[in-house]
Amino acid sequence: MWPQTLEEHVELFVEHYPYMRTQISFFLSQASNPYAKPKEFTTQVHDFLTWMASETA
Repeated sequence: MWPQTLEEHVELFVEHYPYMRTQISFFLSQASNPYAKPKEFTTQVHDFLTWMASETA
């Protein structure tokens, strides 16, 4: 069954990539309560995308 909520997607993601829990939790928290300054958010996105690119290489 496909995940129905954003939280369920995060749980599934963490099952496969437990070492990325902190990073994905940051984005989950931003989805419900954005608090990061633009520079911090941009850095987090860049780092996450860099990791994603390395996974597909």
